[in-house]
Amino acid sequence: MYEKLNEQIQQSIKPVTEIATINVKALETLAEKQGEFFKYLLESSQSFATTAAPGGDINGVIGAQKAYAEELQKRIATAAEEAYGIITAAQEKSGAILQSVVTDAQAQMAKGGK
Repeated sequence: MYEKLNEQIQQSIKPVTEIATINVKALETLAEKQGEFFKYLLESSQSFATTAAPGGDINGVIGAQKAYAEELQKRIATAAEEAYGIITAAQEKSGAILQSVVTDAQAQMAKGGK
């Protein structure tokens, strides 16, 4: 009796643990991507500062600033797309798990009602 109850509890929390695992993996991936992006920001800011600071040529500074801004804009867009992709994938996996739970519950209800 206890074994059956324990098995039912394990089965009922399995989808929750699967979704939690998906969320943890997604958060780990997002944190890694954000860390890479932050590292890029620091390095590129430092590189821009060292490039723009020594010269007195205003055209060189403006050109460096323009190149820096364009590259930064590309990196921000890429980072946002990657984050969106990671979150969307996690959402789809979680949705599939929840759908299977609903389908299984409906099947059990139909089986029990007959």
